[in-house]
Amino acid sequence: MNRTHITRRRAFLYVEVITSIMILGLLAMVVGSTVLQARRTRGHYYWRQAAAYAIEAQLQRYRAGAAIDSPPPDGLVPDEIDLRTNVEPGTGDWEGFTLVTVTATVHRPAMPDIHERLSGYIDTETRP
Repeated sequence: MNRTHITRRRAFLYVEVITSIMILGLLAMVVGSTVLQARRTRGHYYWRQAAAYAIEAQLQRYRAGAAIDSPPPDGLVPDEIDLRTNVEPGTGDWEGFTLVTVTATVHRPAMPDIHERLSGYIDTETRP
């Protein structure tokens, strides 16, 4: 084999290695981006679930006889979740009941706020 042939083979090998490294780098970028997006989605889902559980717990407290718009006991709801209660009298077939709507807002740094809302009728006349 002559020297020119060996140099061409080495050059071809270098191009193959560089191309392989670039393809692996591109794949690593795509996988890394996908993993980060999955983590963000999981965190968002976690806080939506936490807000829904906090709302349901607050409605259960009201049904059990807690004063409407009373704050939950300390340590029951994470500090990131803010609960608001709106009360309206029932109308039509729901007269005598109170429509209670609880809204939870999750405030997390570096994330948009998450809002969840749940409503339920409470019989305020026969509450314990």
